[in-house]
Amino acid sequence: MYGEINIWIKHSYTIGRVVEKRRGNRFEPLIDYTYNVEGVRYESSYMWDHKARIGDRYIVRYAVYAPYGSKLHYEYPVPDSVQLDRGMKWQRFMHAILLY
Repeated sequence: MYGEINIWIKHSYTIGRVVEKRRGNRFEPLIDYTYNVEGVRYESSYMWDHKARIGDRYIVRYAVYAPYGSKLHYEYPVPDSVQLDRGMKWQRFMHAILLY
């Protein structure tokens, strides 16, 4: 018997930007963020840590086969020196994060 294929297993990373702070349906603090994958803009929400500010940039982990499935990693802010989610600066930054 074959198991189900989990589309969430393969993932990648990009840069997300916080665009709004708000309260959810149960008054929980949320932040809304946007991120781009292959030229397509996605929007999502995540629990707010009370440190993130509008305009801050963080690592976003997303499912490769379903990019709308994502998680904002606000424990990993992206410095201003890293502008794109590709190239040598991005690779060095991600290498340092993954080794941490």
